[in-house]
Amino acid sequence: VDPEFGSASLTIAEVLENASSWIADELGDYPTVEASTQESIGVTFRRRSLYAEAEPHLVRALALREEHLGPDHVDTAASHVALASLRFERDGDIDVALEQLGIAREILEQHGLVGGRPGAWLDLDTGLVLLAADRLDEAESALGRCLGAMRRELGPTHPDVRRPLRALAHASFLRGDIERAGDLSRESLTVAARHDVGYLIARGQLVRAEVLIAEERLTRAFFQLAICRDVFQRLGPEHIRTAEMHAMIARAQLARGLFERARESASASKAIRERLLDPRHWSILEAQLIHARAMLGEGDVGAAREELDGVEALYGGTLLDDHPLWIECARLRRDLASPDGDEAAREACERALARLEASRALRLGL
Repeated sequence: VDPEFGSASLTIAEVLENASSWIADELGDYPTVEASTQESIGVTFRRRSLYAEAEPHLVRALALREEHLGPDHVDTAASHVALASLRFERDGDIDVALEQLGIAREILEQHGLVGGRPGAWLDLDTGLVLLAADRLDEAESALGRCLGAMRRELGPTHPDVRRPLRALAHASFLRGDIERAGDLSRESLTVAARHDVGYLIARGQLVRAEVLIAEERLTRAFFQLAICRDVFQRLGPEHIRTAEMHAMIARAQLARGLFERARESASASKAIRERLLDPRHWSILEAQLIHARAMLGEGDVGAAREELDGVEALYGGTLLDDHPLWIECARLRRDLASPDGDEAAREACERALARLEASRALRLGL
């Protein structure tokens, strides 16, 4: 970035790309330093949603640490966590992410670090993956341990505390406990606002908007989402947080009956996710379902049904059979049967939906 060496107009991504081209040569005699630098660059690329650029750096960091520090070193555990985050975020591969996080946990246990801050961060990453898998009991247990450890180690108002609070709010939302989700989302925002970091506040507002939509407080939800839009759009159009923002805006627009706008917002979310992520990533499924729901709201039954047919063919077997996204598929399939007036088809869809909802309720003890 220094104009003495490069250009005042260089972007961060360009700086990272320049550094990555010479780092192995410059630091080849210092493998542990190279590993740390490779990991820093890889993690930064991932947080910029530059996933293809991130992967070789994270793979290199793990290889160097395993060779020079050993497979049971704490830094090697950190490399497993970094790669798990990439596999989860880019590929949506829950099993692979949990496997690598499990390796990291075994290493931390050997060093007696599970109960401290390293263990708290590991619990956070594990909890987020388990949330996506709808394994809520395990997720809430991991996130609860994380929150307790962070409060003990860092204090109740430290900015990092907002992360498990935000995740626990989403877990409560998925469990159907909207009141608790509201309390936790407000607490997360309060902690984030103390430190005035716009990006962190916006991520909390996204969860808060989710709760407000469920409570049908749509004016407040749109207000929160307007702030999110201002923050996330500064990340650029090709960022995963921008895609999440468009999806949540589409949900609010659906609740308000703004079907054409919801279709546009869902389409924007879907397009970003399709460009950034693995084609079978479950978050693309989420965007497609919102898109299909908006098309049904517009009365375009044929297009909605076609999208749903494609969804079920592509994503079969990638999530639990009674995952909320499959329940939404079944709910949409039922609603698509109604415009045709086919009562038998609608009743069959109702039974299929009821089986999935009962299975999930039994699994989660709801």
